[in-house]
Amino acid sequence: MRVKLIFGETDTLSFGEIQSMLADRVFYVVALLTALLVIFANPYHYLLPVSIFEWVKYFAIHAPICVILYVCIKFAFITIATTYNWRYIYEPLVTFVTVVLTIPFCKASADLAFREYNFDLPQLYFSTFFDYIILEGCITLYWHKFLRKRKLKYNVHNYTQLSKDQSDLWITVGCYTIEVSTLVWIRSEDHKIRIKCANQQDIVLRENLKSVLSQLKSTDGILIHRSTWVSRSGIDKLIKDGGKQSLQTTDGHLHSVAKSREVQLLEWLEQAIAAQKTPKNPTPTCHFIGGNTISVTPTELVRLMMHPKTMLFWFATSFATVFLNPSVLVSGLPYTIWMIFWLSQSTFFFILYSCTIIVFNAAYRAAGFKNTLHITTAGVAVFIVHYGSVEFTNWFTAPLGYTFTYSVIFALSCALMLECFASIFVAKIYPMFKSEICDGVAVDAFGLELQVQIDTYSLALGDILHVKSDGHYLEVATKRAKYYVKGTIASLEAQISDTFAVSPHRSYWIPRHAIKATQQAGGKLLLKLTDGHAVSVARGRRDAVLYWMKNGRSVA
Repeated sequence: MRVKLIFGETDTLSFGEIQSMLADRVFYVVALLTALLVIFANPYHYLLPVSIFEWVKYFAIHAPICVILYVCIKFAFITIATTYNWRYIYEPLVTFVTVVLTIPFCKASADLAFREYNFDLPQLYFSTFFDYIILEGCITLYWHKFLRKRKLKYNVHNYTQLSKDQSDLWITVGCYTIEVSTLVWIRSEDHKIRIKCANQQDIVLRENLKSVLSQLKSTDGILIHRSTWVSRSGIDKLIKDGGKQSLQTTDGHLHSVAKSREVQLLEWLEQAIAAQKTPKNPTPTCHFIGGNTISVTPTELVRLMMHPKTMLFWFATSFATVFLNPSVLVSGLPYTIWMIFWLSQSTFFFILYSCTIIVFNAAYRAAGFKNTLHITTAGVAVFIVHYGSVEFTNWFTAPLGYTFTYSVIFALSCALMLECFASIFVAKIYPMFKSEICDGVAVDAFGLELQVQIDTYSLALGDILHVKSDGHYLEVATKRAKYYVKGTIASLEAQISDTFAVSPHRSYWIPRHAIKATQQAGGKLLLKLTDGHAVSVARGRRDAVLYWMKNGRSVA
């Protein structure tokens, strides 16, 4: 998936790489500086008769909510784009949606910070317009100046993550002390060696390759040629062209694999996959007040939130949440004011609650929680929505006269009603279309959801029906669509253990779950697939395929 900016080049990032970026401290340092810049560099702000102390107060109130909203909306957009295999996501659109949704919060922050001055509608539009221009410029600057230098650190094409003791390991080469986790490849050049590290220039010095490799463990990397060593985290993909095996690293370099080391390389990659431990971020089971539970993968969660029945149910219940709130019913509001308040609150609930569910699920996974309380998501959504939309409604109407006590009662009532509606949904509505969103994803012995990286797509193995090779391209058939992308069968075999897929012909790669039956026809063995295709097994691979189907793995 490519992320397109308002100007400049585009980058290709996977969902996992963007998730790593959002967990990076540098990202939040830049986000804080950007929030400062958006507020204090806005030229329109200096035309307003407010003091610097009021601007500092305005920033302290507005900036955190703006950052939270931006991260939530950005993450939700990218998750949806990844789930539905969009080719790219247009960054300025994400920024625009964020700015539009922050208008009520901008107004509310100004009302709290500026004692004797209030924004009117044209002023608010001008202010948010400059905010958008500055924010988009900062995003582009961050992408080109910071992200390009840190991109390799976010790379998720490694087959297993380095453990904590390995990530802290350092080696000494000449006058350099190098962190093992940053190594990409090491190559011998005459009487010198060249060391490639992530986000650094090449290190060239007079040293012996053997002495350097003696400091490294066998799990850190592998010698693919007598003069070339590559790290596990630096491997991007395997390429086989005309019988010659090559390996591409994350910096774009191609390295030839010695003929005598091809089998060893594939076995080493397979052992790396099999050595994966139970992940620290399992899919959490979500508990509701009504006693219901639900556990879905991130992909299934997005499909669930974007399903028409889910959207219809939530659209209705978001209106009911505000309409039935007892604190509003006893407040004695005029009908016109009540209608504006109701529409603004329920609309924000509908948009923001969907985003926070997706983001909180990812946050719980990253933190390693096995069980979560759904009410935390509802509570955050209620707080943010209530903060902005009440002040926004006051702007268009007479003051509602809400005291702090009324606000707390309103928020608690909304959170409790959302929990009740969510429990009803899980118990009554969700079972109706549960099978429509489930992946049926193949998982390994440790319960990991297997993902296949094909060009810019990251596809669940359970979605793939078959892959057909066509020169340097692959025709990938999934349950929902077909893709024609650049790649090789060898790159797929390197990613997925032979326990879960087989290549019955040099032009086909088929996951186990897609095979419906076998058939003998005219002395040939055919694999009948669930999508109706019949793939002929090459004569030289007949015994190997039969052994694989019987024993669940290839012949040793």
